[in-house]
Amino acid sequence: MRGTVLATDGLSGSDITLAKSKAGRVPGAIAWSPDGTKAAWFEMGLGMVSTPVSIMIGTPGGRGVAVYSSTPDMTPHVSWGADGLAWGTDCSDPTQSLLVFSAAAEIGHNRIYGIRFKAGKAQPPELIAEWTLTGDGSLSTWAYAFSPKGQYLAFAGRGDDSTFGIWLMAMCGSSRVQTKLLTAEEIGGYSGGGDPVTSMDWSRNGDRLALSVTTSPDIDYPWRDLKVVYLDYQFADGTEQVFSHSSPFLVDLPDLNYPAASSEHSPQWGPSASGATCQRIAFSQSSDAGRALFLLDIGADGKPAGCPIETPLALPSVWPRALDWR
Repeated sequence: MRGTVLATDGLSGSDITLAKSKAGRVPGAIAWSPDGTKAAWFEMGLGMVSTPVSIMIGTPGGRGVAVYSSTPDMTPHVSWGADGLAWGTDCSDPTQSLLVFSAAAEIGHNRIYGIRFKAGKAQPPELIAEWTLTGDGSLSTWAYAFSPKGQYLAFAGRGDDSTFGIWLMAMCGSSRVQTKLLTAEEIGGYSGGGDPVTSMDWSRNGDRLALSVTTSPDIDYPWRDLKVVYLDYQFADGTEQVFSHSSPFLVDLPDLNYPAASSEHSPQWGPSASGATCQRIAFSQSSDAGRALFLLDIGADGKPAGCPIETPLALPSVWPRALDWR
């Protein structure tokens, strides 16, 4: 049942290991399949730019298997990123699923590619959409989130004119219509020399996006804050609709657990804690003391007050970076 297991990458702090990376390989990003039976993640050779980046698939207790590997001289080549991976229902065929990831046909221009799983078998990577967001069609993307039913994909991206934003892309049909959901000004992140939004997740109720937003100009160590966007979302007659949005609310994290110099990464929504009002989220937090994994319930206007977990609850995990709920 989806929502019963939380997976992280890093050193194990639990009794269950999904899969172990081979010696000299480092994992990054985790995305569970829509049915919760498999997980996907990136693996790359540690400190070796020319080594292949692989997309791995595995089941709990099983052995990871590469479904695609590439080096920088291949087209498309997988772009290494902390959270550039998402797995949702294939809107063209609900019996299938679609794993999307960052890849590039040329240096500096990431696109969204996808691997479809038909009858459980991975198909060759394909370009999900041709871009029309800038004059020459160029766009770099790096963070993704599927809507609950897979009919929309939210992604963070930047065009060649340096215009940054978060877009929604319709995934049903062949038109792949893209609409801008948030501008850089609405997000409130720092975009000079870095990516304003490094990871995101769409809540299971469909009414919220969680963002890890870069808020500091320090390129060597950019600080990031957890923000929540509230959506006007409806699902009726088998169709998802997203009507409007609000500017993101900065989540008010208690100073007890979060010093001023801390960053929040890889937000992932879990099962609702108390109906639709308080929704549970997991995320990692880094500071000079290292990294830690927390759960928190978030209510209206990005505030945890009145929810079952008002103060972030630490979970046993060592150096968590990417995470996702099963």
